[in-house]
Amino acid sequence: MALPDFAAETGLACSECHEAGADGGSLTELGEEFLTGGYVLPEETPEPSVAGRWLRGLVRYAHLVAGVMWFGAIAYIHIFAGPRKFSKGLPRAEMRFGWYSIVVMAVTGTLLTIWKLGSVDELWTTAFGYVWLIKAGTFLLLVAIAAVVTTALNRKMRRAAAEAGGPGACGHIRFAFDGKLYDATDSKWWKDGVHAGKHRAGTDLTQAIDDAPHGAEMLDRIELVGPVPEGGGEELPKAARAFIVMAYFNLLLIAVILFCVSFWGWGLALLG
Repeated sequence: MALPDFAAETGLACSECHEAGADGGSLTELGEEFLTGGYVLPEETPEPSVAGRWLRGLVRYAHLVAGVMWFGAIAYIHIFAGPRKFSKGLPRAEMRFGWYSIVVMAVTGTLLTIWKLGSVDELWTTAFGYVWLIKAGTFLLLVAIAAVVTTALNRKMRRAAAEAGGPGACGHIRFAFDGKLYDATDSKWWKDGVHAGKHRAGTDLTQAIDDAPHGAEMLDRIELVGPVPEGGGEELPKAARAFIVMAYFNLLLIAVILFCVSFWGWGLALLG
């Protein structure tokens, strides 16, 4: 039986002696030694310092925050905004944000794994290791997709938008409104292709005017290019269609990772 008193007395987390953590289950090697030694830690096992426990806690916190921010951004874009909205090219700020989160998750996840495992062979000899391999493999697949999307696919989507001459034309900050094409490249209100923090270049803003604090008269200050090219956007380019498929596949991969994290809390005891 896993007793919280043992964790309080030794200063060790439940997971140090139980593969299922606070849910008990099969014992780790240290747990077996603790049991056979009369509930006394082996002499060669150093007790973690207060600073060490704080360090692990902060690393775990950073890992969770990065995961929530990255997964949350993916879920919002794909469920609420819709990946089709970004089929003419991905915003640079969002791409940088995503890669920062990936780096933090990779570094902190590696540290947490090193601290968790007693030896490398535990990855393929313990239930925790099996689940970790699934989680890590899924994460690497997510990273590989992110690399493809933010490099090759993004370039192809921007190039296709430029060739179409529509709102997403490369090198210009353009948007459509009421069947007309506007160029806001020189407007101070459209820095980095974003207006008011939510309206992006390369989209049709006809419906958005209803929620704006101003009317259509403000468009007189924006350069009018002409009518929106006919047929530009009826059928998405091949790169954009591939991006949308990968975007929704990412949601499935995120679900797998979150299930692995949840399974560590309750499922290992069943396997043990």
